[in-house]
Amino acid sequence: MFFNISLKSIAYAGLISNLALVYAKTDCDVLSDLFKGFKAESKISWKENTNSCCELSGIECSSDRITKIDLRENGFKGSISSEIGALSELNHLELRSNEITGDIPNTIASLAKLKYLNLSINKLNGEIPKSVCSLKNLVGLYFYTNQLKGSIPDCIGELTNINELCLDNNKLEGNIPSSIGNLSNLKLLDVEKNQLSGIIPESFSKLKNIEKINLQGNSGLIGNLPNVPSIKTCSYANTNLCVKEGSDICTNNLRKCTEDDFKKVEEFKANSDNKNNSNSSNSNNSSTDNNDSNNNSNDGKSGSGSGISVGVIILIIALVLLAIIGAVFFYRKKKNDQEEEDDDKMIRSLSKKNILPLDSQASSSSPQSPKPEKSFVVLSHVEEDDSLPPKLTIDENIFNYVDVNAKANLSLHEDSKISRASTGINQEQYQNQIQYQNLLNNQSYYLS
Repeated sequence: MFFNISLKSIAYAGLISNLALVYAKTDCDVLSDLFKGFKAESKISWKENTNSCCELSGIECSSDRITKIDLRENGFKGSISSEIGALSELNHLELRSNEITGDIPNTIASLAKLKYLNLSINKLNGEIPKSVCSLKNLVGLYFYTNQLKGSIPDCIGELTNINELCLDNNKLEGNIPSSIGNLSNLKLLDVEKNQLSGIIPESFSKLKNIEKINLQGNSGLIGNLPNVPSIKTCSYANTNLCVKEGSDICTNNLRKCTEDDFKKVEEFKANSDNKNNSNSSNSNNSSTDNNDSNNNSNDGKSGSGSGISVGVIILIIALVLLAIIGAVFFYRKKKNDQEEEDDDKMIRSLSKKNILPLDSQASSSSPQSPKPEKSFVVLSHVEEDDSLPPKLTIDENIFNYVDVNAKANLSLHEDSKISRASTGINQEQYQNQIQYQNLLNNQSYYLS
């Protein structure tokens, strides 16, 4: 039985999976979700579960899979649907110059083949999600002119294939992460008009291929520029940056550093070190507290270990006893059901030894005719003694019979002048009584 149930479960699971494949969303269905998120349902011109959206302007497909979305300047509002992560073949996403709001969905991390991502000139808010760092094939990342806040994620340095990184005109704050120095293929870095502060990381000197850098409008930036000779175009206006004497890098008329600039840099580094040490100390204290808590917890556990063990043992014993009682109860119930079934079978077998219904001849010779095709008199042995002849008894389940003689204390005959109504006997009972008496008088004729 268990094997059959398992086979059925597997069959049902296969059926469900097949149905899921049949009714799974196509890329065009995901594009419909995007349009709905942009409150542009009126632009959905294709049917559900089809791939006809590939004919839409700005959409490119390969083998019925969307590979490019270019929906710039469409006046889209609303937010980016999280369903976008289902477009696993997408390598180009362009939603520039719309009025899209909300956060950048974390599901964007599923777009492993994405090379170009441009969400610029919208009204996106929230932080730059760390899920962006999963887009290892990304070559161009453009989030400029939005309302993004928070800091630039440290993991941004994992995008080692990126050529252009444009995060300007947002509300980003904090320091420029030193991990940017790992972007060896970076050619353009634009973070102007944010609220960035601190120094330019020395790791910038590893950016051998960078050609353009724009840091202007971040008044919190201090200190000197690292030596990056490959820079050809630069902008540092409205910052507190400076350049060392004799430096041959792109400065764009940036002022020379003074002792006060170097002093500010040292103060910044000292504060940073203190913060790091404080964070490290808090982390260690937290770790120590956690260890102590764990130790205390372990001590408590060891102290109460015997109690827990006894409790578990008692629980197991109780479950075993319940299982035994349930098994006994089930066995007895099944046995009683079997006995009742055997009794029913025996009764059914005895009922086959019925007196045959009266035929036409008997019916004509008897004062009253019995009920057609009903056996109401059965044979039974007296005191279960097979040596004695069988005795006629009445099956009261199908025969409406009453002992008229006993009830009226009289012997009824057809010519009886006693009113049946006076004895409470109905017509059917009266006829059955006469018929039964006829059967008793003619046993040898009626036995089958």
